[in-house]
Formats: sequence, structure tokens, C-alpha cells
Amino acid sequence: MNITKKIEVQYHSGFSGWLRAIIRQWDEEFDPVKTELWYNALTKAVRNHEDMMVILKDASNIRKQASLGDFE
Repeated sequence: MNITKKIEVQYHSGFSGWLRAIIRQWDEEFDPVKTELWYNALTKAVRNHEDMMVILKDASNIRKQASLGDFE
């Protein structure tokens, strides 16, 4: 019960939305460990890049262009 209350506070859709997202990830064979490793490697690469600001600006533009469907 304590965990569900924490999730309700931290997750914008509450516990039900969080649970639906987890089930969808499972159904899509999402691997959180693989994603974390990929994210960490990408973060290191961006930090080591000669012009990190170009990469960050491009990433910001890509996020702005994302449609709602990209997040469903």
C-alpha cells in the first residue's frame, strides 16, 4: 500500500496509469536494463562530443516534434 501511494504521488496518471504503462512495456518486450545501459552510453558519448550543444538542441527539437501517439 505504501508503494502504491508513492507511485500515485510521483506518476502523473496515478497508480492505474503507471500499471498500464508497465503492462504495455512488458507486452512490447521492453527491457529496462538494456535501455539504462543504452542511455548511459549515449549520455557519455554526448558529454564527450566536441559540440554537445548541437546534440542537445537537436534532441530538444525532436522532442518538440513528437506527437501524442509517440507516447501512447
